[in-house]
Parts: sequence; structure tokens; C-alpha cells
Amino acid sequence: MKKLISSFAVLTLLVAANAYAGVWNPSVHISEIEVNSDVAGAGSRAFLILQEGAASKPACGAATPYVQLQGTTENIRNLIGIATTAFINSRPVGVFFDGTCTGPYANVAGLALR
Repeated sequence: MKKLISSFAVLTLLVAANAYAGVWNPSVHISEIEVNSDVAGAGSRAFLILQEGAASKPACGAATPYVQLQGTTENIRNLIGIATTAFINSRPVGVFFDGTCTGPYANVAGLALR
């Protein structure tokens, strides 16, 4: 199972690295995972709060501890899986910020278990 999760994390890393010209953040821990369903029919949004300050996190206006997971629906599902594994096992993750914002939230396009 760990090998499968590690392979999955590397795949996410490679896909994210090729799709965006952003920055990888050093290892941080996830302190909260939140998924919000939009009752207006616009879909769901997923957010993380990182315990340590994310050095390469883009400034997105209002100071908020939340970062938003971005990408295709499949990519977001994969990121939630990696985030959940890291959170449950108290493992750090590398965070890939794509350099963009959605409102006050910095966008995360990749996660890698450390």
C-alpha cells in the first residue's frame, strides 16, 4: 500500500511539475482538510491549512491560512488522497503552488509525501 501511495505521489508530482511553472514548498504538515460542497451546483472545493508557514505561498490578498486544491476533478481527488494519508499518519508533504490565486486562496496543484 505504501508503495502504491508513493508511486501515486510521484505521478502527481510529475504531472503538476509539467503542467505549471510554479514553486515547490519545503516539507510542511497539514493541520486541517476541508471539502465544501457548493449547493448552487458549481461543484466542490477542497482546502488545506498548513501547520508551518509556507515560504513560497503566493500573496493572495486577504491573509487566510487556507490554500485551495486546484486542477482537474481527478487531480483534486488524488491530492485529497495524498493529503488525507499525510494527515492521518502525521507525515509532512511537499506543496506545489502554481503561483495563482482563487480569491484569497493560494492554489495548490501538487502534493508529495515526504
